[in-house]
Amino acid sequence: MLPSRSFPRAILTAGLMFIVQSGISVAADFPELSLPIDCKLGEDCWLINYFDHAPEKAILDYTGGTNLYDEHKGIDIAIPDIKTMIQGVDVLAVADGVVLAIRDHIPDIGSIDRDGRRIDFPKCGNAVLLDHGNDLRTQYCHMRRGSISVDVGDKVKRGHKIGLVGLSGFTNFPHIHLAVSLGEDKVDPFVGPGWKPDQGETPRPMWTEDVRKAAVYQPFVLQDAGFTGGSFSKHGLLQGWYSNTQIPATSHELTFGVLAYFVDPGDEMVLEIKDPGGKALTRETVVFDADIQRHWRSISVARPKEGWHSGTYTGFVSLKRNSGTQPEEQKLIRSIKIDQ
Repeated sequence: MLPSRSFPRAILTAGLMFIVQSGISVAADFPELSLPIDCKLGEDCWLINYFDHAPEKAILDYTGGTNLYDEHKGIDIAIPDIKTMIQGVDVLAVADGVVLAIRDHIPDIGSIDRDGRRIDFPKCGNAVLLDHGNDLRTQYCHMRRGSISVDVGDKVKRGHKIGLVGLSGFTNFPHIHLAVSLGEDKVDPFVGPGWKPDQGETPRPMWTEDVRKAAVYQPFVLQDAGFTGGSFSKHGLLQGWYSNTQIPATSHELTFGVLAYFVDPGDEMVLEIKDPGGKALTRETVVFDADIQRHWRSISVARPKEGWHSGTYTGFVSLKRNSGTQPEEQKLIRSIKIDQ
């Protein structure tokens, strides 16, 4: 279960609304930061963990939410699965700078072995550290081994490819961790240097205008979904095994699985599988009674005695939050083809 919030949400919400309405950016002494990954937020990558502003053991992101874990001093952007990682997703410099350091030898196996034991690798994994001047630095973590394409002393421009997203270091899913620092201080790029949630300071987001528009805060995330012709497994979804567009007609069942982040008590999830004619074969509705940081769920339908009807089957999932002033909802639709 996630720890409870430590600061009044109203203070933080007011700060967030000021950012959105004013469109202010960080002081001219610092460059605006672009996205550190070549993807489209909400479509093929997702903001999963935000910067932790809370003291001690509590957790708190810049909106007053808890989409993070304790002492997380950066921004995590996840890609769908390991299959996508192997295909290659570029990591990009967020601003002009000079390469200060690199590490490129950590294997892409995450931080937990098959027996559930912690593997003792550097937390950041394979990494690049850039200096942007005026004591501003950015660090890119969990990169793919052997992919780093810059060397110490190289000058890079904003958007320059510096490597690929990986699964190295302290992680259990492929993503890029961006850490921003100003001198000795860690900085949340969503609010800028010096901002603290309980002191009434004006937030000054460091992102470019394009990123500020794309990186709209999501209180929960439907990250990935897909079909398999057998039993569902978390490992299979992480690996990307359920991204196929066709399964054999001999499959004994049709399973639709989904991964969601930051589920709250009272949230409602609906999953449904429809046949080629649009008829619902199975449907499940669940209302959660606890905070869940990462949740896998699936529904299945057995192969009919007469066999599968040829055509395209559709999987639908929605996650809805009714708390707050306005209901919020996310949906995903996936399809799979079965031919006799």
